Amino acid sequence: MEFMAGLSIAECMQQFITAIDQVPFGNCLFLPAKALVVESTGLAAGTDVWIGVNAIGVHVFEADPYRYRLGILHSEIVSCSFTDTSCMLETSVAEQSGCLKLKTDNGKSIIAAIRMHENDLLLLSERAIMVSTAVEQRDEINGPLISSRDRKSVV
Repeated sequence: MEFMAGLSIAECMQQFITAIDQVPFGNCLFLPAKALVVESTGLAAGTDVWIGVNAIGVHVFEADPYRYRLGILHSEIVSCSFTDTSCMLETSVAEQSGCLKLKTDNGKSIIAAIRMHENDLLLLSERAIMVSTAVEQRDEINGPLISSRDRKSVV
């Protein structure tokens, strides 16, 4: 890894984490389940699956043979719920709704991971709005920010 030559261990770790987060299934929490209700998902009822949850969304992999079957972005999840033995995700994509119901003992963990990532995305968007609003308010009061070098050329 020549491109990391000269970086500290902490900087290399940060580069690695950044790279993993950019991979579609990077930093996923994978949990086993069995597909029950599979409206518009292309999965047969009773199929053993692995559910992966990360910052991008929810990913469904068929267990045998192991292959990617379905991806749901966080913005496409309308509602999610769980019981002791199941987990259900309702989705809406381009005005078409779908439902994925899973038999799993890990329903609480799946929903907790989904909600955690959705909250992270919400906080990031709220922060971006706050920063944008603060910049707009500053510009209204003080005018646009001009560096001292630019100020000389303006005068």
